[in-house]
Amino acid sequence: MKYKIRFTIVLRSLIALHRKKVGSGFDVATAVYGSIIYNRFSPRVVNKIYQDRFFEDKTPTTKKAFVDHLTSVVDSKWEFRHAAWGLPPGIRLVMGDIKGGSETPKLVSKVLKWRAENPKESDELYSKLEEANSQFILSVVSLRLLHSQDKETYQYWLEKLTHEAPVAKNNPFYGITERFTTIRKYLRELTKVTGAEIEPPEQTKLLDACTTIEGCLGGVVPGAGGYDAICLLIAEKAIPSFVEKTKSDSRFAAVSWLRLHEETEGLRSEDPNSYEI
Repeated sequence: MKYKIRFTIVLRSLIALHRKKVGSGFDVATAVYGSIIYNRFSPRVVNKIYQDRFFEDKTPTTKKAFVDHLTSVVDSKWEFRHAAWGLPPGIRLVMGDIKGGSETPKLVSKVLKWRAENPKESDELYSKLEEANSQFILSVVSLRLLHSQDKETYQYWLEKLTHEAPVAKNNPFYGITERFTTIRKYLRELTKVTGAEIEPPEQTKLLDACTTIEGCLGGVVPGAGGYDAICLLIAEKAIPSFVEKTKSDSRFAAVSWLRLHEETEGLRSEDPNSYEI
């Protein structure tokens, strides 16, 4: 829908103005579109919004100039791509909130500084990480394909997964576990070379502990990394026992499991009259 595109672009532009820098846009895109495969826009599209310093002189003329410029940015070609995507049936996203936290801007600034000073090394590492992410997507797609072509076989292995820890290598779901392992390896390498705590040792221990509990395929430290949270993929039937087991495990004392689920739709247009009392 056209309004989703414009809403995404306007919001991204205003966030860039507020922060005086251009982020990935993934958070806004997923809020608008739901669960997607996302390729970010080019930062050059919105760079001028905060570089031109429209609000340093708060006159009617400069305010109108800003509105005109924002309009031209919104109407320009953004070139970001997204495709609808979803988890395999019977697999749920589980997020754990951790008491503590990290300052995302500081983490990001360390990574950007390292990338600027080590362009060749950073390109190589990011290429490996991008390939690992692509393989993760393919693993999910292959499971969805198995479900559509042979539900009986799919349900057999899903039921096995519910009682497995770690996931058996002959289980088709193992592909996801393997991809998580590879992605995390490169994130730890990024942590080491940048000094930014993307997957700090404490989070490594926590994620490793999760994979020893039945039904857990693995997970990562979401977003920019740090100490804020962990996210996991777990067989839906295994979630109650997973949560129960962590309650008596001191390693999870600082973790609170959040009640959330994957959303495939995002924003939707509704009739306000439907909410009249």
